[in-house]
Amino acid sequence: MVWVKILCQNFLSCINSKYEIVPSWLGNCPPSFLHWKNFSSLIARFWLNYQKFSHHLQHSIRRCQEAILRSVTNATCLTSLNCLEIALCDELVSLVDGEPGLLPCNLEVLKIYECPNLKELPSGLKDLKSLKYLTIRRCRSLVSFPTGGLPHNMIRLRITSCESLESMPEGIVCPSNYSGETSHLEKLYISGCESLRCSSNGKFPYSLKTLRIHNWTPQFLNSLYCGLSHLTELHIEKCPQLESFPGKELPLPSLISLTIAHCEGLRSLSNHMQDFQSLQQLEIGGCHQLEFFPEMGLPNPKLVSFQISWCKNLRSLPNRMQNLTSLQSIDISVCEGMESLEGGCLPPNLTSLHIRECLNMKQPMLEWGLHRLVSLRSLVLNVESTGDFISFPDDDGFLLPTSLTHLFIIGFKNLKSISRGIQKLTSLEKLSIWWCPKLQSFPAEGLPATLECIDIHSWPIISDIPFVGIDDFAVLPS
Repeated sequence: MVWVKILCQNFLSCINSKYEIVPSWLGNCPPSFLHWKNFSSLIARFWLNYQKFSHHLQHSIRRCQEAILRSVTNATCLTSLNCLEIALCDELVSLVDGEPGLLPCNLEVLKIYECPNLKELPSGLKDLKSLKYLTIRRCRSLVSFPTGGLPHNMIRLRITSCESLESMPEGIVCPSNYSGETSHLEKLYISGCESLRCSSNGKFPYSLKTLRIHNWTPQFLNSLYCGLSHLTELHIEKCPQLESFPGKELPLPSLISLTIAHCEGLRSLSNHMQDFQSLQQLEIGGCHQLEFFPEMGLPNPKLVSFQISWCKNLRSLPNRMQNLTSLQSIDISVCEGMESLEGGCLPPNLTSLHIRECLNMKQPMLEWGLHRLVSLRSLVLNVESTGDFISFPDDDGFLLPTSLTHLFIIGFKNLKSISRGIQKLTSLEKLSIWWCPKLQSFPAEGLPATLECIDIHSWPIISDIPFVGIDDFAVLPS
């Protein structure tokens, strides 16, 4: 298949040369991908002549006049067109001429970006049985979807920054007594639609697997508690009214991944976290008011990955972490209020522990119990308590588990030497040392024989040397 991309400057040259037919530089092969930009009426005939070809696969329209757009979107003869993108078309008010209006019948992907005056979508949209993916972004005049909603076979719907949008498409969030055809929607992303309303007894389709929420109102947040029994991924972002999650019983037996980001009002995770018995990934970031986890700890026995960042008021990890035997990865970063790990009771089967920029964590590392983590392979350390180390690790090698393959230490401000205890790390493959300004020496006994890479960043002792080489290889040109 030959792919040809037509750029704006080519069309401008066509206009200047008064082309009204397919330019000769295209040869006899029509393009499979058309990217039409800054279209003028002079080349409308170019498009109309091209309608006789049926094997167009993708079409992208940018900055076009409305009359030209109408001739494109009404091109029902393009039976093989499966992807249509319309962007930056300020004049566009309605997508097609007339009612119901017809788009190419086999569209699978429709994207509409930054058309500020678009007020309506065609009622015939629901008849596009092949449409699987619909994205609408920054169409600030769009108020509602057409009666009849969207094709029931649609898989993904993404609506972003449509400030005037007041209601969801019919069949997406429905009253509990709704008797229409069931949607097959699997992924729903809603972001920055400040006027969006939802009935208090609305429910999502049972087919929904992924839901991403951004800047939702309290009323819409209440709709979370209906029809989400098959949801596997939930992402909540910038919902300032959210103070506790979940606020009440929220049965999500299939939920695998939960992300809560930049919810400034969030203060706690509630005991209803126990409703998420299938949860494997938990990520919390930018929730500055978050102070504590449920008293019982995280009651999620299948949890595999736990990540928390930019939560400045959080004091410690959840209680009873040692009970999370499936947990393999903990990543904590920029939590300036965190002072300790809970009792040194880390999950026994951890393979990765990353703690970065937690500069008020003063609990001695000896109390963390790292040596008991016999599966730990990756360890990243950047905490206040590391400032006490002059030599690291301990000479006897009891501080760290021998299973480590990557050790990354950052900001050990008083560290002067890597101790002979490093030889106890008999699986170590990579050693990274960053911003340890007083480091002067490595052990006379050498480093582990398994070591394949050593990475030192910002080391003043060699900063004035213009060229460093090892075994005839340059490793540090200054």
